[in-house]
Amino acid sequence: MSALTEETVLQRTKCKELEHVRKLNIWGIGIKDVSVFRRMPNLEIASCSVNNISTLADFAHCPHLQELYIRKNEITDLAEISFLKNLHELSNLWLLDNPCSSHNNYRLTVLKHLPHLQKLDNVAVSKEELKLAAEKGDDLPLQSSKTESSSVVEPPLDASLGDRCIEESSFSTPNLEKDQKAASRGVKDQYRKVSSADEVEEEDTNLLNERRGHLLQNNHQNTNRQSSRIFDALILLIEELNREELIAIREAVGRRIADLT
Repeated sequence: MSALTEETVLQRTKCKELEHVRKLNIWGIGIKDVSVFRRMPNLEIASCSVNNISTLADFAHCPHLQELYIRKNEITDLAEISFLKNLHELSNLWLLDNPCSSHNNYRLTVLKHLPHLQKLDNVAVSKEELKLAAEKGDDLPLQSSKTESSSVVEPPLDASLGDRCIEESSFSTPNLEKDQKAASRGVKDQYRKVSSADEVEEEDTNLLNERRGHLLQNNHQNTNRQSSRIFDALILLIEELNREELIAIREAVGRRIADLT
């Protein structure tokens, strides 16, 4: 698979239009051309690690982008970060393990040009570091906008990878059976993003923690009947999960038990 297409994005996110896409996970599927991002103005979180992406130009068209995970790609020129300068909502960038990260003054240079970042490569950014970056970071040449590919060939969609979609599910169905299925899909989506038994993307962990926090908060507000529905949905979900997903759930349950003791 070399090009990300509209059909692939819509199938993964379950959205009807690209304008509705807010979160997209294309971790490790061999993508090189992501020019379709230019048509996703409301995208907030993009998980693009472990691909063949060589430019950040397409992300410049996502003004609401908040988190970009793009480690282990083929970005060789550190000046590519200039395409992100006007993304003022971008607070979390993971660019490590690209060729450009071998730049001698890599971290300070990135922070000099993207001072709005709160976290770079999974490390929090301090005010002192930003001040040092302004003084010691290297200047970079401006990058001109690259044109969008004129034609894109639709690759075959891998159904198992499509299951990693991180678009949020709805839990508002009044019918009990539908509630159980919706809750099951929602919880399953939270743990689908485990990439292997020994490696979990940090962005997926962040999303898991965020959604687990929402679920725990909702549990305090829900009635006993709603709690029972969620419990029933979880029981139904167990038999659908594979080994890696069960490991992720076990770890989450362990953390929750530790919080309660």
